[in-house]
Amino acid sequence: MTETKPVSIGQSERFDLASDILGRGLRLLIARPLGEAPPAGWPVVYLLDGFDNFATAAQLVRAMANSGETRGAVVVGIAYADPADGARQRWLDLTTPSAQKTLDRLGRKDVTEEGVGGLDQYLRAIEMEVKPAVEARFPIDRADQTLFGHSLGGLAVLRALFRQTEAYRTFLASSPSIWWDEKSILADEPAFAARVKAGAAPRVFVCVGGQEETPAKADASRGAFTQAEIDKMTRKAKMVGNAHALGRRLRAIDGPKGYEVESFVFRDEGHLSVIPAAISRGMVFALRK
Repeated sequence: MTETKPVSIGQSERFDLASDILGRGLRLLIARPLGEAPPAGWPVVYLLDGFDNFATAAQLVRAMANSGETRGAVVVGIAYADPADGARQRWLDLTTPSAQKTLDRLGRKDVTEEGVGGLDQYLRAIEMEVKPAVEARFPIDRADQTLFGHSLGGLAVLRALFRQTEAYRTFLASSPSIWWDEKSILADEPAFAARVKAGAAPRVFVCVGGQEETPAKADASRGAFTQAEIDKMTRKAKMVGNAHALGRRLRAIDGPKGYEVESFVFRDEGHLSVIPAAISRGMVFALRK
């Protein structure tokens, strides 16, 4: 039998970063653009859930830049140095605090009050540790940075948008979990609107799959939930309605020149199938010429 070898993405690298803020390691997956950097440096796209989203985004950004459709960019997938513990770390890093009585309504014994609520620390680690590590390797245009996240990652993008508006130029929230902690993420929306009216000008993209309020068939092999429980959780989450309403409200803010909001419902996509579409349209939104 012919010897097999791992598949790799050209012009890419990975390295582990010890985070003092988080007290554990992060793994950064980085795709380098082709050609010379612009005078101001490269735009950069930071992807939450890096193991899931890096390959799609890296190849797409490179192909679109080569065709002249968009600008080139450094693409950074933020993942975990210990992938085996990624699920637990994700619940901690991509959520805001929530009381146990609220979490009990999720019906998941593995999601506890002590295991959630680390999002602000995670965003701080990206700002204080990840970004400097990337900037030490590439000439980066700090005025042209993008943050992408899906599901709980989309929730994280909204937290950054509302509380760290100046940290990125473009915010890409795919199927954001607005439902988390009884939609407490929206408590910061009025203060964000006031900053925009006062002159802040982020670019915001919110999308969702049109089938995300259609209950999926229960996976009997996993047996985590009954079909009735899945139906109830899907109705309560209101993924499509919440995302659509948020996009409408953000577009209605009377912001300055440069403030831009695009929201989109991918009619035939579900919560997972929407991810490639979200990355594709999001990268065009972030990097168009």
